[in-house]
Amino acid sequence: MRALWQRLLPLLDLRMLVWVGGMWLILFTPSSGSLRQFDRALFSVGAQLMPAPITPDAIEVLALTQPELQQLMQDPVAHADTTALLYSLLNSKAQIAFITPLLPRTEAFSAEQLLRDAGEQSLVYQAFQSREALRQKFAQWLHSPSVRVASNTLTPRLGSEQRVLVEPNGERDFNALLGRKIGKYSAPTQYVQSIPSNNRLAIWPASLPGASHDSIKQPLLWHHDEQWYPSLDLAMLQPSDNGSHLNWQAPNFLQRLPDGQVYPINADGSIYPLLQPDAAYTPNIVQHDMRSFVRSGGVTPYLFIGLADDPALLQLAGNVQSLQSGYYYHSPWWFPALEKAVLLLVLLYTLLLVPRVHPGVSLLIGAMLLGLIVVGQFGTQLTQAQWLPLGLTMQFLLFSSAIMLLWRQQQKPITLLREQHLQMALQWSNHLVQQGQLDQALQALNACPPSKPVLELMYEIGGQHERKRRPAAAVEVYKALLQRKPRYKDVAKRIAQLEQKQTTQIVEPTSLALTKTMVLDDQHGRPQFGRYQIESELGRGAMGVVYLGFDPHIARKVAIKTLDYAQYDASEREAVKARFFREAEAAGKLRHPNIVSVYDVGEDHDLAFIAMDYITGQPLSDFVGKSNLLPVSEVFAIVADVADALHYAHEQQVVHRDIKPGNIMYDRAQKKVTVTDFGIARIVSEQRTQTGEIVGSPLYMSPEQIVGKKVSKPTDIFSLGVTLYQLLSGELPFQGENIAVLSHQIMNGKHKPIRDARSGLPSAASRIINKALQKDPYERYQNAAEMAKALRNAI
Repeated sequence: MRALWQRLLPLLDLRMLVWVGGMWLILFTPSSGSLRQFDRALFSVGAQLMPAPITPDAIEVLALTQPELQQLMQDPVAHADTTALLYSLLNSKAQIAFITPLLPRTEAFSAEQLLRDAGEQSLVYQAFQSREALRQKFAQWLHSPSVRVASNTLTPRLGSEQRVLVEPNGERDFNALLGRKIGKYSAPTQYVQSIPSNNRLAIWPASLPGASHDSIKQPLLWHHDEQWYPSLDLAMLQPSDNGSHLNWQAPNFLQRLPDGQVYPINADGSIYPLLQPDAAYTPNIVQHDMRSFVRSGGVTPYLFIGLADDPALLQLAGNVQSLQSGYYYHSPWWFPALEKAVLLLVLLYTLLLVPRVHPGVSLLIGAMLLGLIVVGQFGTQLTQAQWLPLGLTMQFLLFSSAIMLLWRQQQKPITLLREQHLQMALQWSNHLVQQGQLDQALQALNACPPSKPVLELMYEIGGQHERKRRPAAAVEVYKALLQRKPRYKDVAKRIAQLEQKQTTQIVEPTSLALTKTMVLDDQHGRPQFGRYQIESELGRGAMGVVYLGFDPHIARKVAIKTLDYAQYDASEREAVKARFFREAEAAGKLRHPNIVSVYDVGEDHDLAFIAMDYITGQPLSDFVGKSNLLPVSEVFAIVADVADALHYAHEQQVVHRDIKPGNIMYDRAQKKVTVTDFGIARIVSEQRTQTGEIVGSPLYMSPEQIVGKKVSKPTDIFSLGVTLYQLLSGELPFQGENIAVLSHQIMNGKHKPIRDARSGLPSAASRIINKALQKDPYERYQNAAEMAKALRNAI
């Protein structure tokens, strides 16, 4: 029960009240009742805006007291006043409506029967006969075509000659589909009694269901037993001869035959009369009591007789005068559809727009919408003589707008809490992203709505996974992002690219993948190591890939060397990792103008990296071809600077182990030499080997390196001698068809004299190289400073 209540509770808010109320009005639009009272006021205002109608011909109303009416119906000749009235009525040429709660008496009283029995020669009887003849004339007069007897208490009795002929009307069917009931003024089955052949007095209903003195809509037709009948006021306009009848035709008008008079009406058979007793324009009515009417003799074409306190009397007179003069309105057949459409528009406005815009803006839009409805309503009334009763729509607009503004006021604390929760979630998620806890950062956003900051942060988390080479995790984040907002930026494209990369990585061996150049297609998906943002790939070495990166903390470009743990067996990775950080730390302590500076060392996912100074210039490997050799003196100066750097490193107990032209950068414009990759050779030299492979740079290795002995300072001097030989001659001192032959030459063979490899070199070149390339480490220069001195002396 509690769970059910928790589910229903969110529905029991003010928005649901607006939604239910709006849908009820759209589906079951009421055409009368208290909700339509606002239309009465609007109708009156619109009527007052119109030019005053021309005063129509007067209609007479004879208002009788209850005793007078009873005397007239029971024994009209018993009193002089009623007798005089009776003579006036019998001589009248007007169309007369007699509204009475009583039927005229037709049977004789007992006293009257005694007079009949007294004998025809009696004077009393003769007087009685005269009065009886007058009463019979009155009874016959009530049956005449010009007189219509109506009552609100007696059961109506009408014959087939009084009905309205109805032709097929598509507009009425259309309105029925829209929920507008046609002929809703239908009476119960017992409401109508057919007139038998003996021509009993026809009785009309004085007022119809739905008609009242405070309603602006007045029905003209009513329905019973598949037949349509006119109201009393409409029947009063029919000629007295029996040959006339009414025909209900499309689109929504009545035609009186045979004269062809047309009455436009509403789809439900009603009108909006302009002339009403308590309206802006009152009907032209001459009201009499019994004596004044007798004196006037009755001069108007229409006469209504009834009780003085019966409001239907004046209302019927006003309806007849409105119909006769054409002072009434009707609604077009398409109005029900228009009303439902406007109600739907108002409902959508209040539910969707009001909660999303500033209250002042919503009030302005609501006022404009209300103004459009009012202008449309009054404009149609003034220019087309048609009435669009949109008061219900206006009330709903005002009511729903007020409710939604109140709902917004109630939602302010909740909205504030949601915003605070969102800000806290975003701050916490950002903090987790900075800490590298991407999964937790994404989880912190799960309860947040898909706002722009949330989507941007999710996009950034996906990019972080990409930069950390976690394609599967990036795909999951991007898919979650698409669930919240489809077609967000280039997320769909990224998912396709990442899934393709995953497939490629499964198919290709790791070693093959490492040899291929990484394509850095855009800033969002570029790799990132720690805080360093990768901009491009600089090259590849024995340890891994070298990238050009950017340190945002100090706005400086750096070179980043990476070590891929995937190259090693799982059992070796911990040892390799420890050795990497140890050697990188030692290299980071070196501070020399000819040694690259190491700024940082770290690991990211499956890679270790070293961030070092980004050196401009070219590696000396670009100058080892015979066609692009550097001048001899320049080579001597370069190698001397390298020797100085090695001497400094050796003093710090750091051996390079991999001196070669590719690890020496030279900026020729600034004549600056920089040695790179200190300690890297040792890190990679102890990795697992494959058959026939020597890890490192065998062409530059010393004999002791080839056989795996402990390396020391002379090892770097031997490699520097090989580098000097290649820079001067464009050839290597030791060559072989394969690793085995090359290793044998380095350990046992003699190198080709440098002056034979390139003529014209100074003898000092031969002397320095020969000493540096001695097989025995102790016969080489004992320190790099000696070699640097010899080189500078030879310049």
